[in-house]
Amino acid sequence: SLKDATITTTHPKAHFDKPGAEAFARVENATRLSRYGGDCYGYALLAMGSVDILIEQGFAHWDLAALIGVVEGAGGIITDWQGNALYGATQKPKVNVIASGDPRVHKEALALLRA
Repeated sequence: SLKDATITTTHPKAHFDKPGAEAFARVENATRLSRYGGDCYGYALLAMGSVDILIEQGFAHWDLAALIGVVEGAGGIITDWQGNALYGATQKPKVNVIASGDPRVHKEALALLRA
């Protein structure tokens, strides 16, 4: 569950706008532990099972391309903040990303992001 999860992001104060930081904080406050830093290293940690959820804001398509395969190849789920698949994300200038190792945690976090 989200209450037992570890969350990561590059850094919410540096890479999120105000509404995005507030949305991230809602999810972060519902988790057991948070860690900042690492950029794409966070996705490797997620794929290895060392963290449970990763949230980022404002990714370009080149930021996402390889990460989709890493997360999904490890059995995780990666979507935008509305729960949409990212395969069409190259048509958008910037994408907000959430990745999780467990679909139940993903669903809980999405509900808080949209709250």
